[in-house]
Amino acid sequence: MPIIKKTWLPGLYKYLLSITLLCACFHSDAQGLLFNSNDSLVTRRTSLRVFGDNVREFHGHLSVSFYLSLWDNAHLGYILNIAGPNNSYSLSYIYLNGRGFLNFNIDRKSNKINIPLDQSLLKKGKWIPVTLDLDLINDKAMLRVNSKQYHADQLDLKDDMQCSLIFGKNQFYTEVPNMAIRDVRISSQDKSYFLPLDEWKGNAVHDKDGDVTGSVENPVWLINKSYFWKPVYTQTFSSVAGINFDPLNQNVFIFSRDSLITLNPESERVTAAP
Repeated sequence: MPIIKKTWLPGLYKYLLSITLLCACFHSDAQGLLFNSNDSLVTRRTSLRVFGDNVREFHGHLSVSFYLSLWDNAHLGYILNIAGPNNSYSLSYIYLNGRGFLNFNIDRKSNKINIPLDQSLLKKGKWIPVTLDLDLINDKAMLRVNSKQYHADQLDLKDDMQCSLIFGKNQFYTEVPNMAIRDVRISSQDKSYFLPLDEWKGNAVHDKDGDVTGSVENPVWLINKSYFWKPVYTQTFSSVAGINFDPLNQNVFIFSRDSLITLNPESERVTAAP
């Protein structure tokens, strides 16, 4: 927002144009859970236990769907872990040779699905629809990422599966990528759960009916990031100046009589040129 400030100087008034930009920390829909990642101490990383400390039993099939935002170009990390009595299955992320990949694994045994991600998807606020469907009867898995389907079999699945579901840091792995999730849906033949993740405080996670379903450790609720904005850049000019926005590259241009300043609100990177 541009703010005009009038300053008294001996013998004249001098008008200063002060431009202050306020930006939300995360360009997104208002709700969701942001994860403290590998950039944080292990004790500060985020863990979402969908059913708290409880184990749930699923019959016939188990489907987990959610929206994922992912922007990590440096770290290996775990997005989802499904831990049963015989095996642990995980959806993990790795950035390798300039490209990001999602992997579906039988932990400590084998990688079953490897999905390359287009670089355009790896941005804050870019929500990727993800669905993992486990066919417990036929021992198969289908992973849908951004409308594309991938399949795997020979997973050693049983018709009935008792398991815990954990996003982020879990009992096996502490690596967490830079990510956020929202609108988590869990379903099987006889039950379903929907967690919008629209909380704004606390460690309890509620389903769509307002009942406590799970718990989260070290949460960062995105609804607060949307409502409570922070200043990211301030510049004051002693002459006429203006401001414009480039929607193609998502840059802000601030121009005066003799200079041009370019600001990227996402990275907060500023460059200036005469």
